[in-house]
Amino acid sequence: MQKRPIMKFATRFTSASILLVAAVLSACSGIPRRESDKEALARVESYAGAPVGDFETYGHFDSWSVVDDNHILVQTGPRDAYLVKVIPPCINLAFATRIGLTSRFPHTVQAGFDSIRVGRESCRIMEIRPVNYRQMRADAKAEQARG
Repeated sequence: MQKRPIMKFATRFTSASILLVAAVLSACSGIPRRESDKEALARVESYAGAPVGDFETYGHFDSWSVVDDNHILVQTGPRDAYLVKVIPPCINLAFATRIGLTSRFPHTVQAGFDSIRVGRESCRIMEIRPVNYRQMRADAKAEQARG
């Protein structure tokens, strides 16, 4: 006689579990996905100018963000940012939590000569492109306001 209440409990528990999983999965579908590497690179490149030979850092840079496995956006001031492309492979770039920039000349980072340091890995800079960072941020804020 006790087998029946256990079976009813197991059936109800299984049904409730399935409904809970379905609710959680449907709630997650509304979470926006992270932009793919190709989309992120295309977005930053749309604000990037023609390649330049170098940029100045004055001993530091304000912030940086990884765009994809071979590109990084380096902000050197409130209005100045550069899209830096490294010679592949730069295996650890996508997982970097800290970076360093080498500089053969004081306060100047040059394409072809200097590197991005990621841990023990040194990734030679292939190309530097200035980015219209002010416009990129303004467009991002406007897009965020639209929803």
